[in-house]
Amino acid sequence: MAWAAKRRNVAQCRRMGPQKCVAVVAAVSAVGGLISFERRPSSYKGQQFSEYLERLEALVADKPMTLLMDNCGIHTAAVTQEVISRLDINVLWCVPYRPDLNAIEFVWAIAKRKFKQLQLQRMMGTLQLSFEECVDRAMAAVTRE
Repeated sequence: MAWAAKRRNVAQCRRMGPQKCVAVVAAVSAVGGLISFERRPSSYKGQQFSEYLERLEALVADKPMTLLMDNCGIHTAAVTQEVISRLDINVLWCVPYRPDLNAIEFVWAIAKRKFKQLQLQRMMGTLQLSFEECVDRAMAAVTRE
């Protein structure tokens, strides 16, 4: 993930140490790309995901919303199902064990690739961003690609 001059190694300027844990949820549209994303310092539970859905529904306002979801625990939680029903959100369930059919996996691939590039630049001392700023920039790269 880095280039060095011939017969030279890449020099790591600073040790990164243990990295933080971050959880990200995102919504994308075939037309507009990334609609919104949120990050948390730990995993999402059904309640936090349901609250995200409520904020997402307010963001898209009067437009109909269809979610493509897999069998993840936060997607199938009772509180999530209650919010989906109350907000009249259409749900398409992804085929089990087929992440290649779930469009959000392409979003995660782009975001992870960009995040790794930013982390490498941080390690080499050429980028002065916090961990959280790297996550935000990686997610912003999704819409551009």
